[in-house]
Amino acid sequence: MVEKVFGTIQRLTLLEPDWDGEDAPAISPKCLKQAQEIVHGITKYLNKQTLPYPFPIPSVGPTNAEGVFLRWYLMETVFLVIIEPNEIMLQKKQRAKCADVFCLPLEQSIAYLAQSFSELGER
Repeated sequence: MVEKVFGTIQRLTLLEPDWDGEDAPAISPKCLKQAQEIVHGITKYLNKQTLPYPFPIPSVGPTNAEGVFLRWYLMETVFLVIIEPNEIMLQKKQRAKCADVFCLPLEQSIAYLAQSFSELGER
């Protein structure tokens, strides 16, 4: 399943400038690499865990600022990661609560997401 996510991320390299019809730039190679590193890091961490739910597979798409988004839906919680050339923003939204928003470096983003997924499995 994770190979499918990597394939989707890789296909974003095919998007040319103005892919959205509104002058969006092509996706940054740095953002594509970081998206792959996040998915790989979470996969590596969660493969060591016993999860009571199927492995979380994100939806993937481009942003109009050279970036990539990853979105996971897990147990009434939405995790959104927006990877842009100069920052990685994480958003955690639980039903009926305001979203928590963080800007974290790559390694901390991976650790935060992996830990959050693991904690959801313990509930």
